[in-house]
Amino acid sequence: MFSYIRYGWRWLKSKLMLCMLLVLICSAFTIALGLVEGVFLGQWFLQRHKDTAKFLVQDSVSAKAYSWLSVPGRTNFLDAIIQPYYIPQLRNPTDWVDKLGIKRPTSWDASRLEQVGSLSDLYRRRRRHSLAPTWHHWIYASAQSKPMEGDVDEWDKAFNELLQYRDKYEYFGRGNFHYITCPRNFLCSAWRITGPALLHFTTELPPQAEVADKSVAKTTNVEVMPNHDPVTVRLFELPLRDPVLPGVFPSRFEQMRSITGNLSFWSSQEPYSEALQFVRQAQKLYSSMAEFYPRTYGTLFKIEKRYLELLRLDESQALGRIQLISTGVSILLTVIAVRAWELVHTLWGKLLGNKAKKRSKVVAESSQLVTEPTINDPVAWMLQDFLERLTEEEEKSLMKDPTGSHVLKRIRTALKDKNFSSRDEVLGGIMNAMGKDADGNTKQSK
Repeated sequence: MFSYIRYGWRWLKSKLMLCMLLVLICSAFTIALGLVEGVFLGQWFLQRHKDTAKFLVQDSVSAKAYSWLSVPGRTNFLDAIIQPYYIPQLRNPTDWVDKLGIKRPTSWDASRLEQVGSLSDLYRRRRRHSLAPTWHHWIYASAQSKPMEGDVDEWDKAFNELLQYRDKYEYFGRGNFHYITCPRNFLCSAWRITGPALLHFTTELPPQAEVADKSVAKTTNVEVMPNHDPVTVRLFELPLRDPVLPGVFPSRFEQMRSITGNLSFWSSQEPYSEALQFVRQAQKLYSSMAEFYPRTYGTLFKIEKRYLELLRLDESQALGRIQLISTGVSILLTVIAVRAWELVHTLWGKLLGNKAKKRSKVVAESSQLVTEPTINDPVAWMLQDFLERLTEEEEKSLMKDPTGSHVLKRIRTALKDKNFSSRDEVLGGIMNAMGKDADGNTKQSK
């Protein structure tokens, strides 16, 4: 009896080993590729997480500094309609929702800084009349830090042509447009876009919500905000991957005009998905890494593709799962390794902290930090840098203008009096955008 069991076990084990060997032979390059891509993706994910937090603070400080350029009785500088596009630019990452005329539920709160830019849980007050036109809004994300300056980007130029076209032929003209500049920008980082791109916002009720809205008994799980409709967001990264018309791929201007003017076109696009956008960004990362490392990762990528085509396994779902698992394991190990290195680096820095403190004390006593404490304030530092960069001609030109002279005098007086407390104001704005109070506690629903 036991001899038959041992024989059966040996036979089963030999077959399993053979199957494992065949799987390993077929997926060897796939596993290796997944492990390498996991290292790239893990490092990119950690760096993106750090950059998002850094950009949130930087953009908030910049917006606070720009507010000093405002003049009482006039439109706030942050809302000014100025060049290059003569439409508002979203400079402050903590109030972009309000600028678009939409809201979040009063009970909403964010557990991560990145969620300040979340495109979910957005609502707009419901129209009073059913015949009123549907609300639409657009955000153009430029890939340039200073659009329409220097070597003008062709997409920025096409967007400017689009605005001029809409002024002539569209009812709202350019009135329902905002724009952002993507390099080193919090919203672009949170939305995982690099530009150029167009984001479309509109009010749409899901099928179950439409039924609930017509019924007598309202369903609370569908209508989170009474008298408000949920806002749906769609992302169009440029250039478009598919032609607008079959067999025809239009110019940059025509692509933008088709997206913003054709109702059936934008409605054919799936709503924005964080997971899908993450996958798209990962694919872009892999492509850039293949170009940057053509002899290593680029060669491995080509070998794996040819190898699977030779075995006719290039569309195998099982190999796709194997690559996903190997990539996930590699990401986890990469994150752990990076975190461990940061911990070791921090502990090593603390061990050498006594020497560093002595050196910093000597430097601080001889620096401007003692005589000019406003240098420690980020907004004060930006305003001081603004004044130092002004040429004599620019300063004379500003002083001749009543508005310019008022702004310069106001900034200089504040710097002289050291009247700054922007650290608390910036942090308070970020906490408020996260749905929390100054102590970090979730705000109570009103």
